[in-house]
Amino acid sequence: FACLFTTSGSVVSSVHHKQGGILMASFDRQLQLQILQIALEFYPDEIGCIPKELSSLDEKTLLQNIAYLQQEGLITGGIEDSFAGKSPDIRLITATRDAVNLLSEEGSISASLKIVTVKLHDETLSALRDFINQNISDPEEKKAYLQRLKELPADATKHIVLELLTQGLGQIPNAVLWLQTMLRHQ
Repeated sequence: FACLFTTSGSVVSSVHHKQGGILMASFDRQLQLQILQIALEFYPDEIGCIPKELSSLDEKTLLQNIAYLQQEGLITGGIEDSFAGKSPDIRLITATRDAVNLLSEEGSISASLKIVTVKLHDETLSALRDFINQNISDPEEKKAYLQRLKELPADATKHIVLELLTQGLGQIPNAVLWLQTMLRHQ
């Protein structure tokens, strides 16, 4: 794409849309995507120039969309703060790793490294112990199961609880209807 090299961003009158009596900011997903794509072409550097296709946009719309992308953590830079107020400066925009991950087909490299933690609360383990106490009649067998449960590593306990949940839901004729009913009455 071609760039216009200027010392300041273009200044055009501000445009706002009024919907249902509410003044709306000019958030434009297509513009946001365009800004991100341009920033990725220059990554890890700043854009450094003003692309022709963005040079004629009104300053307020550009400022609002750049601020939004900053707040979402997708870009850094892009807004100059002066005594006259804030103004957009596309040349100063740098894409963040979150922008790279968002627009990458593979997603984040760290996505495969992320670990999901499932915490088992004392009530869950207590319910499992109660289940053993109520359903195993032989005292020695009951004692052995309770001891084994106590010695199990967290991953094994989590697996057992999830399997019990799966088995239990599989035994209910209409699990979704049951769950809806239970949640309504809680």
